[in-house]
Amino acid sequence: MLALLPSLLLGLAAPASGAPAAGGKRAGAPRATKGLRLLERAKGRFGPVFVVEQGGQRALRLGSPSAEDQSAYVPAAPGKEPLPYLSLALHALAWAGTPRTVLV
Repeated sequence: MLALLPSLLLGLAAPASGAPAAGGKRAGAPRATKGLRLLERAKGRFGPVFVVEQGGQRALRLGSPSAEDQSAYVPAAPGKEPLPYLSLALHALAWAGTPRTVLV
């Protein structure tokens, strides 16, 4: 089942409908579960892993379907990065020279 998670997250499964989710959620704020659709659940090494869809955005969550997003993808806008920290982390790589490994 874990092999299916990346394809769902990357939108290779059935396309989603709806507008991309609005960004700017405050860290630690309660997450609304209205319109939340569970796409996949798998047993991970350290607990359950979920792929959910809400507001046109697919997200990978650990522990609970209502947990914080660990990774996200907007199938309707593949070039959009819904998690702002990732673009900042990638900008930091421009200054890192040629790293052998990267952990984000």
